[in-house]
Amino acid sequence: MSYDTRLTVTVNTGAADGPVTLTVVDVGNYTSSVAPLWEKALGFPLHDLNGRTAGDVVAELNAAVAKLERDPAGYRAMVPPGSWGSPEGAAQYLHRIRVHCILHPKTTIEVD
Repeated sequence: MSYDTRLTVTVNTGAADGPVTLTVVDVGNYTSSVAPLWEKALGFPLHDLNGRTAGDVVAELNAAVAKLERDPAGYRAMVPPGSWGSPEGAAQYLHRIRVHCILHPKTTIEVD
C-alpha cells in the first residue's frame, strides 16, 4: 500500500455538469510503511494534508523534512522490519510535495 499525492485545482468551465477538478501535478507515491515517520515529523498523519491549500503547508513541510534529515537513525527504528521505505525516502517524498506546494501555492493537496 502507498500514499499517492497530487495538487489539483477546481475550475468552473461553464459546463452544465458543474466545475471540474484538474490535476496540476502528480507528485507520485511512496510506501505507507513510513506513515509513522511522517506523523512524528509533521505532528499529524500525512493524510491530514488532504484538502489543504498547498501554500499553507510549506512551513510544516519545511520543518518535517528538517526533522527527518537531522535524525535518520532515530526514524529508521520506526520502519517495520522487512518493509519498504526509509527515513531518507520519507524525507525526499515530503521534499517533493514541498517543492510543488511552493511552485503551485493556490492548488489543493489530495492524498489517497
